[in-house]
Amino acid sequence: MLFHNIEKETIWVLLDYVDAHPEDRVVLEFPEGESYICEFVTAYESDNSWEIDEEVETEEDEFLALAYQVDEVVKPGARKLKKGDGIEVSYRDFPCCVKTADGLQIYPVE
Repeated sequence: MLFHNIEKETIWVLLDYVDAHPEDRVVLEFPEGESYICEFVTAYESDNSWEIDEEVETEEDEFLALAYQVDEVVKPGARKLKKGDGIEVSYRDFPCCVKTADGLQIYPVE
């Protein structure tokens, strides 16, 4: 299932990696500079139905999301996450770089 074309180049890259390496921890690096070493928890379909305002023209948006648990904060940032916190990754809030804990780059695909 693919809700958005951008998911093929983003979220599905991570999902394919998780399928092949379910135990690997990854480093999620975000554009603002914050980064976290995380372990994969689960994947699920999500939507923005809780954001829809009947008075404002808003369309429902379905998307795939991956849940990770923060094992280590490499560089803190606006998300203010700490060890043990969960983080959702989707096309709506996607890291600019994802690497294995050993430094192998997963995303962006080179």
